[in-house]
Amino acid sequence: MKKFAVILVFVSVILTASYANAQARTIVMLHFDKSPLTDECGGTWKAEGSPVISDVNPKTSAVSPRNVLQLDGESYLQKENGIILGGKDFTIDGWVYIDSTCHTQWARIFEFNTSENGTANRILLCRHGGGPCFAVNDRIFDDIRGYIDEAFHFACVYEHEKKTISFYINGELKGKIETGIPARKYNLAYIGKSAANDPLFTGAVWEFRVTEGAALWTENFALQSAATIKPSQNAHAITCPYCGSHLKITVERLQPEE
Repeated sequence: MKKFAVILVFVSVILTASYANAQARTIVMLHFDKSPLTDECGGTWKAEGSPVISDVNPKTSAVSPRNVLQLDGESYLQKENGIILGGKDFTIDGWVYIDSTCHTQWARIFEFNTSENGTANRILLCRHGGGPCFAVNDRIFDDIRGYIDEAFHFACVYEHEKKTISFYINGELKGKIETGIPARKYNLAYIGKSAANDPLFTGAVWEFRVTEGAALWTENFALQSAATIKPSQNAHAITCPYCGSHLKITVERLQPEE
């Protein structure tokens, strides 16, 4: 039985954005601790295949630090009615474990897209080759190597005024893509699947969150209180200031500028 090489942390963030970003709110919050389909923000998701909440992946036998969404390369989730993003700052973040058995050619961790097989209007994170890869619209950043068979925190952070989306792993900036993202509806919103015919994802996902109206991180952020978490241990949950749901990442309320 394979055990996650995992470092689970608390991350404290002080946002220094403008008062306009004080209207930020969480629009997707999937803890993946009890049910594959429970979105604390009220979204409706449907499952295909056999995604399960467990501390063991049914295909690979990888052991997670707690119950998480386990995907076996034949299962995925889809959000009904898609998701609306853009035209303002936003952040997509969560935890993921890419199993070494996961297909190396574009197996999606998540994808938001306006159309099947489309490349002009999309946001995605996947495995490509020897590590994670992220793409926005027709731009691809796939220079990252490693992070296979280990759990890591990811964050895709869009700053609308700069027309830049940044990608962080465990608080470290890995790359940026320069592109504007106007407000649009992504009709296709998947976890574990692409909007094309790419392979399905094998691994685990948890604490998947989408926050609109705020770039939660604009520089490297420290991972605090780092400690190896055994499967029987759970990190203490706190409350999201935007939607009231329980998170393992704290986000302090923005304050008006003087």
